[in-house]
Amino acid sequence: TGLTPNTTYSVYYRANCGGGDVSPWSVATNFTTQCAPITLNTINNPVVCDSYSLVPITEATPSNNSGLTTAYYTGPNGTGSVITGPLTSTQNIYAYATAGACNAQQLVNVTVYNTPQLTIQNPTICLGDSTVLWTNQGSAIDFIYTLNTTFIGSGVAYHVQPTSTTTYGISAVGLGGCISAEQQATVTVNQPT
Repeated sequence: TGLTPNTTYSVYYRANCGGGDVSPWSVATNFTTQCAPITLNTINNPVVCDSYSLVPITEATPSNNSGLTTAYYTGPNGTGSVITGPLTSTQNIYAYATAGACNAQQLVNVTVYNTPQLTIQNPTICLGDSTVLWTNQGSAIDFIYTLNTTFIGSGVAYHVQPTSTTTYGISAVGLGGCISAEQQATVTVNQPT
């Protein structure tokens, strides 16, 4: 008892006849303890914007196996390529742990959505005219419009009729709820002469 799982030990023995009468130590008998079962903490299937940083693979109950290794792989049972960096595309990966003859794995479905990019137009109008706050649609499914950081509307196009030159904020919303950084669109209003 008290031995570390999945560890090689050398055992020596000798006879003890009492009164200090002992035999020489035997030659070493080598053996390896069996590995302990491995159970992994559940890794939730992440849905992220742009990139996913891998979380550490941990055991739900420490097995104390000597030589326990963990890694993410592209294939099941520790096959395929080892994944080390952030993921920038949707894919299935495998969290895998092994020590001796014991192993455990978990399939992780990683969904990565791209944040839409904006190309803002800055229109010029005459006093009394209206315009549409316009940007490229790209991968956006909706847009958010603000004035002085206050929400004023949403949709693919938003009509405005400012009475003086005004700057609006526009953010794009993509799949998975990925929202771009707000960009500024300035509507220049020319006063009549």
